[in-house]
Amino acid sequence: MIAKMKKIMVIGIKSQRKSVMELLQQSSMVEFSEVESSEQALETIDVSERIMQFDRYLSATKLALDILEEYAPAKTGMVSVRKAAPMAAYSMVQDEAKKMGDIVFGIATAQKKVQEASTEIGRIRGKIASILPWANLDVAMNFGGTEKTISTLAFLPFEADYEQIGALLGDRKEKIYFEIINGDKNATRIFFLYLRQDQDEAEKAIREAGCVPPSFPLSHLTPNRKIERLEEEISNLTQTIAAQEKFIADCVEKRKEIQMFYDHILLRKDKYTQLAKLKQTQQTFILQGFVPEKYAQAVKEKLEKQTQSYVDLSEVPQEEEAPVLLLNNGFSRPVEGITKTYSMPSKTDIDPNGIMAFFYYLFFGMMFSDAGYGLLLALGAGYFGFIAKVEKSTRENMRMFCYCGISTTFWGLMYGSFFGNVIPVVSSTFFGTEQILKPIWLDPVQEPLTLLIFSVALGLVQIIIGLGIHFYELWKQGEKLSAVFDVGFWILILLGVCALAGGMLLGGNLASDIGMYMMIIGAVGLVLTQGRDKKNIFARLLSGIISLYDVTSYVSDALSYSRLMALGLATGVIAQVVNTMGTLGGGGILNGIVFIVVFVVGHALNFAINCLGAYVHTNRLQYVEFFSKFYEGGGREFAPLAMHTKYYEFMEE
Repeated sequence: MIAKMKKIMVIGIKSQRKSVMELLQQSSMVEFSEVESSEQALETIDVSERIMQFDRYLSATKLALDILEEYAPAKTGMVSVRKAAPMAAYSMVQDEAKKMGDIVFGIATAQKKVQEASTEIGRIRGKIASILPWANLDVAMNFGGTEKTISTLAFLPFEADYEQIGALLGDRKEKIYFEIINGDKNATRIFFLYLRQDQDEAEKAIREAGCVPPSFPLSHLTPNRKIERLEEEISNLTQTIAAQEKFIADCVEKRKEIQMFYDHILLRKDKYTQLAKLKQTQQTFILQGFVPEKYAQAVKEKLEKQTQSYVDLSEVPQEEEAPVLLLNNGFSRPVEGITKTYSMPSKTDIDPNGIMAFFYYLFFGMMFSDAGYGLLLALGAGYFGFIAKVEKSTRENMRMFCYCGISTTFWGLMYGSFFGNVIPVVSSTFFGTEQILKPIWLDPVQEPLTLLIFSVALGLVQIIIGLGIHFYELWKQGEKLSAVFDVGFWILILLGVCALAGGMLLGGNLASDIGMYMMIIGAVGLVLTQGRDKKNIFARLLSGIISLYDVTSYVSDALSYSRLMALGLATGVIAQVVNTMGTLGGGGILNGIVFIVVFVVGHALNFAINCLGAYVHTNRLQYVEFFSKFYEGGGREFAPLAMHTKYYEFMEE
């Protein structure tokens, strides 16, 4: 059902604004709306700067937690669940919050220093690698010569000996002294020395020989001494990294406090975001919003008891669109997520979940249709839905699949399918005697036509129920003629089709005759009423006749339910194929092991594919065939100021 909403207005003392906001946040029952007033004395609250500050803290805290996760991954279970904490724990005093902020930014700064130092170490190691081949040089790398001589360093991009270098220098080699410092297959590093008076000629010879100067800056130190200096820099940077990593490691034990700080900032941001919707004077403030009628009086009493506030509750004006809160029992509540994915109900809609839940579980089970798969799904989802400690959204989803698993088990027994035909196959192959699981109702492989007719009949039932809901909605809104003419006659036609088909199948002439008359009356009614907005009588009749073409849409919708048969048949047939493949080798221990492997892998794939198919096509039947008959949608989900957190769930002690 859809919860009825009340308008709430709170007028309070400005100094108690924080207390009022915290009480409302803890109650999670009031959605704020903009206060509309032309009074100049009322002013809005500018929270943009605070919101930006909160976003900065949230980003830094998230980064700090990610860094801690890299250094010491937190142990988590199969399903992530928030830790419980008392309600009073979420509020931090200013000094404590400042301390946690310093830690958070300190972790981020430490990680930045580690990254910068690591990058610098990489750069230095690259520099060492380029200098190392010159290690045999016993003079400074930037040694330029003496008063009368000039020295230079260069290399050839290939391996060469003294004779080859001399040949490259040609006739001018007599004026140039050179010494090979290091040589390998990739390069030959050379020290050259020549007189200043021969500089032009010597440099030209060296250049024409293909010698290239080093690509790195030349130090005033010898290569070995330079490498020692660089190694010292690496050692210092390594110590810096170790110190910063120790700081980060020491902060791992503060992970829970940092997570609490994150939630604290998140809650404060939510609160300040809603503050922007308030208005205030120098001494007072005013807020407005929506509260479910079921909880309105309790919220009013709590605020008036714990603060000096005036609380007014009133009806929501007819022209105003109130937010939608769904309140359903344990059977239909799990499918609320399916409806929300489509669209929330509008103010003229009814809550479809109560009716949809029955059909959803029914159709899912018919399409998945194997008792073995159903048991696995019901037990696995049931554990997380009813026993394990999980988040509310996960719990409801798991309960939905648990109910779907129960329905699947039921239909599997009705069809005689337990992991396909595993019982007769295993018993005959490995034990020499055939044990059969007989279907309670029918075998889809042997009687597909019967199952097809039954599937389409179920579809017609759901379509008629959808039209019936639309009839009720129109009647409730005072559009009684539209309810009868636009919906009632179609219901009559479809009921007539059901009676006619039933009579033909069962051999009942009376049912067939009644069905035929119902169809005729419905068709005549549509012809006479569908053009009632037109003044010309011929235009009216033409519009009415054309409206009968919509019967193709209903036929198409009804045939869409044939997927109940098709997917159910596919699940069972694939399961049987898997069992057959597993027993191709016959009996025996070795073939038994092969069968187990094929059984597990094959049925796991069949389970995954057909479970997904059942989920998708069940949703489609609700969205396209069912909702289209009555559901308008477009409502806005109730979004109260609440304790929205990531790591801790705050609750009353």
